[in-house]
Amino acid sequence: MQMISKFRLIVLGSIISILFSVMTVKAEVVKNAFGGSPWIAFPGSYRLTPAFPDKASRYDLLNFKPATGEFDALKVTGQFPHARYFGLNLYDYNEATDFAGLADRDIMPDEGSINPFEIGADRSAENRTYTIWLVKEGAAVPEGAKNIMTYPDGIETLAFMTRVYRSDKGLNLLGGVPLPVVEAIKLDGQDATAPKVGIDAKGLQSKLKMFLFNLDIITTWNLQKEFAGDEIVFNRISDAGLFPNAHNEYVTAPLEQCYWNKVAVLTLKEVPTAEDTYEGGNFEGDTDVRYWSFCTGGLAETGTPDCLCDDQVNKNEDGTVTIVIAPYYLKSSVKKAGLNYMKWGLVYKPIIIHRHMLARDGFEGRIGNVAPIGRPPAEEDRNEAYLDAHNAKNWMGDYTPKGYIYTVKEFKEKLNAGEFHTAFE
Repeated sequence: MQMISKFRLIVLGSIISILFSVMTVKAEVVKNAFGGSPWIAFPGSYRLTPAFPDKASRYDLLNFKPATGEFDALKVTGQFPHARYFGLNLYDYNEATDFAGLADRDIMPDEGSINPFEIGADRSAENRTYTIWLVKEGAAVPEGAKNIMTYPDGIETLAFMTRVYRSDKGLNLLGGVPLPVVEAIKLDGQDATAPKVGIDAKGLQSKLKMFLFNLDIITTWNLQKEFAGDEIVFNRISDAGLFPNAHNEYVTAPLEQCYWNKVAVLTLKEVPTAEDTYEGGNFEGDTDVRYWSFCTGGLAETGTPDCLCDDQVNKNEDGTVTIVIAPYYLKSSVKKAGLNYMKWGLVYKPIIIHRHMLARDGFEGRIGNVAPIGRPPAEEDRNEAYLDAHNAKNWMGDYTPKGYIYTVKEFKEKLNAGEFHTAFE
């Protein structure tokens, strides 16, 4: 009964979180700059942040209505963060579909500055500013402008999102720099009026349906679990309409609904190489991915109870990785055995998400090579043969996470026998 009450509080908190994100962006139309504090912060470390965020990430969102302003372009100025990744995206807020995206390495720095995400660049450089231009498709752009992101005419509400992943040690989730400044510009030099910031009831309704008990995702979970049983089987699921980030690729697997007396064990036989910048150093450019992680999530509120990223995992003696998702009272036993612990948290229909960021072309274990299943699959595809044909291992090979669900008793017996110190075959 106590667990149900806590779960209700989590769902209620998620609703309040989404509603609060609407109320905090109301700002008056002013000349040139956006009034108030127009950015909405979505720290991944916050349990109730929706959309299955990585806990080492932070998203910041600026929603605005282009038709309400008088401007030719929006000028975005900021500093490159001290972090593993930085990205920018433009979305149709109501549909959660993307128009344009810029990865950190593709952003041209201002004159006299450097882009610290370029291979071999000094990541500690002080001169690290950039300028981005948001312009309607077909419209004139400022002379000499670089880093142009365009959006279609007629969009009711645009969402401009920044993402930062794995800030350097000792820095906040923004990577130790302020949020960008956004300014409305007219090409003739006259005063511009910034567009109105905020969303409407239509936008709010679409987000509540998307992030709270999303029926499409729940239907997909049920289908995956029906045929997987106690095996943890990964599929790539379409992320269309979920504010996708083109620089990330994901495979997911359902876990166990009655999880409080269960343990999920995952192994990686082959582990992707990644850039490790947490304690300093420059980007080398010869890794399989920029970043990878595992995160748990729940389908009631799409929050994230726990994550492990590449520079946090312990490897077994043979170079493989074992991750254990278990009740909290087993944490010390798992850690003592040298394995990686993740908590269940309080969730409805738990999932595990494996993320690759900016995978290199030609990487044989790349998640982006996996054919996605529908969300949910079409009626004629809701069968075991379809899911087997779309099992991630068919594309990722030994880079595919493999795992099983055990009772606590079974897990303890196998742990004591030392059975989890290599990858499952």
